[in-house]
Amino acid sequence: MQNIQKITIDFVADGPTQRASAKQWDKNSRIIRAEILNNGFPVTIESGTTVTYALRKPDKTQVVNTATYQDNIVTINLSDQCLTISGLAICEIIFVKNSQVISTAVFEIEIYQSAYDDDAMESSDDYGAIASMLEDVTQAMENAQEAATQADESAKKAREAADEAAETDIGQVLDKFNDYVPTTRTINSHSLSSDVALTPEDLKNEPWTTYKTTSRYEWTLTYRKIGYKLMQFQLQGTFQGAQLERNINDAAGHTPIFVDEPFYFPVWMTVNGGVAGIGVGMINQQHEIHLSTPAYGNTVQYVGFGVTSVIDDLDDVDLDETE
Repeated sequence: MQNIQKITIDFVADGPTQRASAKQWDKNSRIIRAEILNNGFPVTIESGTTVTYALRKPDKTQVVNTATYQDNIVTINLSDQCLTISGLAICEIIFVKNSQVISTAVFEIEIYQSAYDDDAMESSDDYGAIASMLEDVTQAMENAQEAATQADESAKKAREAADEAAETDIGQVLDKFNDYVPTTRTINSHSLSSDVALTPEDLKNEPWTTYKTTSRYEWTLTYRKIGYKLMQFQLQGTFQGAQLERNINDAAGHTPIFVDEPFYFPVWMTVNGGVAGIGVGMINQQHEIHLSTPAYGNTVQYVGFGVTSVIDDLDDVDLDETE
């Protein structure tokens, strides 16, 4: 059975002192749940924060122990030493993260005298939180020492292996390494058990170093393979006279780019080398070019560019010959 009392504590001591109560000699049953505020507003306790409570008993001995938290609620399970002396104890909650330390306002715990005197426990200082931290440090030091020992052993084994290899025929050394080579693996169906001679077919995904050019109707396409079925392109077309505003559904010509699904790309409108407007182009499966651009009262050169996937690998198709 437990007794849980709720209090509200701010980091700023500008209100009446909060008070909880407990009974002398009670054990593992008196719990305080404190809602933490900052200037009257709930706070969120950051992950990785160490939370402890510090309690000074009526006889001036002290208890420092750990507490738990969730959101802005800190739960304190009063230890046996907290309740050894009846009277008024004062307590505060301390938060530590990295180099920051902040504590709440002090609150009181009224410890009512028990009807019997438990001589089995004397009042003393209790620094359980500090002891826990020291245990963590000690464990960390032991772990570090163990890791250092293992590293020394590994280095020793490596030196011994190197010395052994230095005294061994090269063929025997290679035999040792055969166990570590995945000879059952292949590259493009070539076994790794011997030297691999790569063919042009093996390198079909190698990008082109130069561009090719082809034309269809009013449009000129400059393109380069940059991966398997992947094309980098620039598309240019010049239209004479005043240009009306174009809707994306208006066909503006054809191109030899072959795509699985409609592809959109940016389009620059240039006049005499200067940019006159910006729009959007689209190429569909019928190789039609659709434009969405503003109107302009002059001859306009449209320049579109981008990267798109194509139906066939560029090594397998000649755009000049494809219908």
